[in-house]
Amino acid sequence: MGTQNPPPADQTRPGIRFRRFHDLDVSEIGLGCASAWGQPWFSEQKAIGVVERALELGITVFDTGPTYSGGNAEPRLGKALQGKDISRLLVSTKIGTHMDSNGRLYKDWTKKAIFASIDASRTRLGLDRIPLMYLHGPRPGDLGGELIDALEEARSRGIVRWFGVNSFDTDMLEMLPAVATIDVVMLDYNLLRIHREPTIDSLSSAGKMVVAGSALANHVHAPKFLWPKSKTDIWYALRALKNYRGDYLRARRLSFLKGLSDWTPAQVALSFIAANPSVFTSMFSTTRVEHLEENARACGTPLPPAIYQQIRQALK
Repeated sequence: MGTQNPPPADQTRPGIRFRRFHDLDVSEIGLGCASAWGQPWFSEQKAIGVVERALELGITVFDTGPTYSGGNAEPRLGKALQGKDISRLLVSTKIGTHMDSNGRLYKDWTKKAIFASIDASRTRLGLDRIPLMYLHGPRPGDLGGELIDALEEARSRGIVRWFGVNSFDTDMLEMLPAVATIDVVMLDYNLLRIHREPTIDSLSSAGKMVVAGSALANHVHAPKFLWPKSKTDIWYALRALKNYRGDYLRARRLSFLKGLSDWTPAQVALSFIAANPSVFTSMFSTTRVEHLEENARACGTPLPPAIYQQIRQALK
């Protein structure tokens, strides 16, 4: 299992900081290779450029899934990583969610489906061994003997190093500290989801590596959220309003953040998460190199204590 302690000073490079998980330095921010980034209508050349710039900045965490962006995201990440040294990277993808020929999603946790999915992801990503494989949205009843046995067999065969669970379901998250086969948990933690902190503490105490999914809270706390400037902005805004309208209403309590001249909303969100020592990395997706660089500049810079406390007080 991992440790929640930040690395010694000589393991912290300028800018992005790292936390050690076994023998791997995990960057405190990670790039989600999905959503608009993986859509066919978004330039593949630009998408690959975002990944290449992330590598230059020192980001070591890249997450995708076989059904993301209509199945386009995972092979696109494979192209972006082709020819790169991936020995220090934590590349993750998903099992459990499948897509049929009509684009409809369905779940299949059988051993046959699990190994077929792993092998297909290895091919698309160009990896002999996948560093981290998440179970995508399992229910508590899915973690039975057949599935656990399949995971352990995949680990023993050397085709997956670590297994995780990507879930926003409270019942699922609360049972994971006791599941030894699971090494990593990605949950919905951001400045609008501070209610997850007791669960994070429990997972951390059990030695799990905790990853903050939806780290930027879908940008609903950004002052210009409802004033998109591009096709990509419109896509994100419509998705957020459809799936996270409650978060948008909750984010109105943070209107005071627009007065922070030295901080962007994304930087506030990432710095807020980084203040939690039990969270290894914060995941976000972007299609713009300038936004990637902006987020990286937030690393290693704590929020002013008064602002940090004002956020927590506003969201009680």
